[in-house]
Amino acid sequence: MSGTGGHPLALFPDFRKFFIGRFVSAVGDKFFSIALAWWVVSSGGENGSLHLGLLMATTMAPIVLFGPFMGTLADRFHRKGCMIAADVVRLGLLLLLSALLASDRLSLPRLYLLVFAISLFMPLFEAAANSSLEALTDREHVAAAAAVNSTAFQFSSVIGAALGGAALAALGPLGAFLFDGGTFCLSLVLILAVTTDLSAPGRQGPRRSYGREMLEGMDYLRENRPVALLLALFGAFNFFFSPLLLSIPLAVRNILGEGPLWVGLFEGSLALGALLSALFLSLRPFVNPYGRMTGGLFAVAAAIALFGIAGHREVMTASLFVAGLGLGTVNATAPALFQKVVPDAVKGRFFALLTAVCYAVMPLAFILFGFLNHVVPLPLLLAANGGGALILALWAVRLPRIAVGENPPTEAEAKG
Repeated sequence: MSGTGGHPLALFPDFRKFFIGRFVSAVGDKFFSIALAWWVVSSGGENGSLHLGLLMATTMAPIVLFGPFMGTLADRFHRKGCMIAADVVRLGLLLLLSALLASDRLSLPRLYLLVFAISLFMPLFEAAANSSLEALTDREHVAAAAAVNSTAFQFSSVIGAALGGAALAALGPLGAFLFDGGTFCLSLVLILAVTTDLSAPGRQGPRRSYGREMLEGMDYLRENRPVALLLALFGAFNFFFSPLLLSIPLAVRNILGEGPLWVGLFEGSLALGALLSALFLSLRPFVNPYGRMTGGLFAVAAAIALFGIAGHREVMTASLFVAGLGLGTVNATAPALFQKVVPDAVKGRFFALLTAVCYAVMPLAFILFGFLNHVVPLPLLLAANGGGALILALWAVRLPRIAVGENPPTEAEAKG
């Protein structure tokens, strides 16, 4: 598959509807998160930064705590119905939040409660969506579909970062919230227009208990050590990469002495690199996934260290672009490999657990990085973080391989 004629967006109309809905919704979510952060900082007074940290924790907590439960629902019920239900509930909660803001009755405790509830249904949608890619395409094109799926978030980050501030200034927080609600409506319409049967395999045959089905997802990882190690690798990658997002405004202010314009330029360079690599990989045959992921990890490790020690705007911008290339490579390749090797019957539970693991490490990484930054200079801290990512890349070289197209071996088989 080397041209657009063999691209899943060109071949599969239902996947095209699905992708457009995902992209538009992701742009709306970016607007929402920017407006939300601004409202919290503005309403929190002297404790604005504290409330912003609490908001981030409130957003991540339900994904980490309840993601595996939502993934079981995606494998147990109709996946299209799960996506529709998640969108309807989130839209209703978002409209309630907007109504409270419009009537000047939105307090911080109410905001935390509503944001927690909105985030609670995110893993249900994501688990159902990620486990539907093969049904929306086919076995041959599912890896490319996974790469394309990852570009929806990269592209939305580029557009959202570029337009979110302007939209907030023009529309205000209420306008940004309502814009996000409109994207939920469009996502609903496009998902309803999908005619492909997205029935979960778990709906066939005798119905097992909910608890037993959830435990079967854990059993799958215990019995398939190479897949479990890949999951651990993906989570560890997030641990070393996520502090880079926190370090960008710190580097602009403390190392360069520049203003917020360079924050946007740095973040845009990172997002652009990730977008371009994911788009490129979606057009290429899915070969040598372990080599791709290892190369992406080495690129991220080198770029993080260079960003910390360079001290020059242009070099730092280029290093973030390279970090984005590595990020896009890993984020496009690992989910594509999981699509190939994880059985369809447990994909909902697996991808929900993957999301939970990735989100779980982020608060720990932020807290540890913020604490160490009080005692360790930022350039040295970033260099050390790059060293940690380098160790992770070297570990990836030694991971047991799963042949793409074959069923993943059990732990006993992997041990030989």
